[in-house]
Amino acid sequence: MKYKKMLKQLKMLLSEKEQKKKEQCDELRGLLKTLKQKEKGLKEKLEGIDDQVQREKLEKRIGIIHAQRKKGLKALKSMKHCQ
Repeated sequence: MKYKKMLKQLKMLLSEKEQKKKEQCDELRGLLKTLKQKEKGLKEKLEGIDDQVQREKLEKRIGIIHAQRKKGLKALKSMKHCQ
C-alpha cells in the first residue's frame, strides 16, 4: 500500500472517530437539556400539590432526575473532545 493511500485511510478513520465523539457529546447535551426541562416542570407541578404522599413521590422523582443530571454534567465535563 502506498504512503498517500495509507495516510488517506488514516485520516478517514480518525475523522470518523471524532465525528462519533462529537455526536455522542451532542446527544448527551440534548439529554441534559431534556432532563432540566423535566425537572423544572416537576418542580412547578410540586407547588400545586397538597397531598403529602404525592408530594413525597414527586420530590423523590425530582431528586433522582437531579442526581442523573449532575452525573451527566460531570461526564460531559470529563470528555476531552466535548470542550
